[in-house]
Amino acid sequence: CSELVLSPNDSCRLLLLNATSFVVNPFTNSARFDYNLFSKYTRKAQRLMDDLVEIEIEHIDRILAKIKSDPEPEDVKSVELNLWKKIRAAASAGRRTGLGMTGLGDTVAMLGLRYGSEEAISAVESITKTLAIESYTESCTLAKERGAFGLYDFEREVGHPFMERLFEESNELRELHKAHGRRNIAISTIAPC
Repeated sequence: CSELVLSPNDSCRLLLLNATSFVVNPFTNSARFDYNLFSKYTRKAQRLMDDLVEIEIEHIDRILAKIKSDPEPEDVKSVELNLWKKIRAAASAGRRTGLGMTGLGDTVAMLGLRYGSEEAISAVESITKTLAIESYTESCTLAKERGAFGLYDFEREVGHPFMERLFEESNELRELHKAHGRRNIAISTIAPC
C-alpha cells in the first residue's frame, strides 16, 4: 500500500465504513449525521479488524505447518520458512489495522453543505474525530480483554501529539489506554478511495 508506511514484512489491512450510510434524511433541510450509529459501527469494525489479524495469524500458522511437512530438505525449505516466520512475527508484534471510511464527499453533499465551506470542514473534522476516538477506544477495550499488541510500551507514547489530542477529547480513552494499552499499533487509515 502506497498510502501508509508499513513495518518490514507487515500486511496492509484496510476496512472502510461508508460514511453515506450514516446520513439521516439526505438532501433535505433536516439532513443530519447519525453519530451514535457511526460510533457503534466504528467500534464493531475495529473489533472485526482485530479478528482479521487473528485469522491472518492462524493462516500463517497453517502455511508454516505445511512448509514444515513438505518432503524437501531443510535447506530448501528454510528461505520460505524464515520469510513466513518474519511475516507472523510482524503481525503478532503490531496487530496493525487500517480502519477508514469512504464516501465523505458524498456525505457532505447529502448533508446539504457546500464542499470546502467552513461548515463542511467542521462536519468532516467531527466525523473523522469520531472515527479516531471510537476506533482507538475499541482497541483499548480489546487490549483489556485480549492483551495489548506485543510491542506496546506506555512510556514511549507519553506526550505523543496525536494521542494527546485524542485524550483531550475522551477521558474514557485516556483511562483505558493508561490501564490497558491498545490492541493495535496502528488503527486508522483513510485510503485514497
